[in-house]
Amino acid sequence: ALGTLGTVSGVLVVAEDVTERQRMLEQFHQAERLNAMSRMAGAVAHDFNNLLTVILGCSDVLLRRLGEDQDLAPDVAAIHRAGTRAAALTNQLVRIGGNQQPVQPELVVVDEVVVSMQPMLSSALGSGVRLEIVPGAGATAVLVDRSELERSVLNLAINARDAMPGGGTLAISTSRAARGRPTGTETVELAVEDTGMGMDEETAAHCFEPFFTTKGRARGTGLGLAAVHATVIQAGGEVRVESSPGAGSRFTLTLPVAPAERRAAE
Repeated sequence: ALGTLGTVSGVLVVAEDVTERQRMLEQFHQAERLNAMSRMAGAVAHDFNNLLTVILGCSDVLLRRLGEDQDLAPDVAAIHRAGTRAAALTNQLVRIGGNQQPVQPELVVVDEVVVSMQPMLSSALGSGVRLEIVPGAGATAVLVDRSELERSVLNLAINARDAMPGGGTLAISTSRAARGRPTGTETVELAVEDTGMGMDEETAAHCFEPFFTTKGRARGTGLGLAAVHATVIQAGGEVRVESSPGAGSRFTLTLPVAPAERRAAE
């Protein structure tokens, strides 16, 4: 402001904190990028499925015709096995692309799922990793495809195992909460936490993208976490990751409590 004879008598400073706005903009761009990559993955998967249908169909016909032919049957069987594995991968891509809804969404008690998976998880983790399961959501149910939820937990467990080559602890816990959802909306949180090598901020920001992997192409396809993300999002939930180098990783799957559960609670 100008005072008498044009001298400056004061200065008006207006400051605005844009940190939150910038954070939300970055999250939006990340979600848009992930969505675009997922759609592309789903489209590519449909084309590959058409090719695999021919490969698997022809190999089936050849196997029936060859019978016990010791020279050619093993090679054709190998072609069929490779085609079957490829079909499983393309099915993951279709799921990631959002072009296929869960086959059998049902009321699933999350605590029952994680407890029933203990033998399978122990076997997948091996003797070097200590498994801790702490169910805390009780009889609360969510609406999700049970097999896809089990596959998601297994994917996270295997990733955790690979992040702990020298051994460590994998903790799987559940709880009932309302964090991250609209007020009054109950959720179940399923957390998978390891004591492994962890990820830096850049890696964590890309970990749910299809084909993104730190394991190298010989050991990973980069589809596991993308499939986990697709499963949870299609069930109306959300996934978040907390990690830092040397401090392990924590993946939290947040799923809305099934409508029937909410009515019962009221």
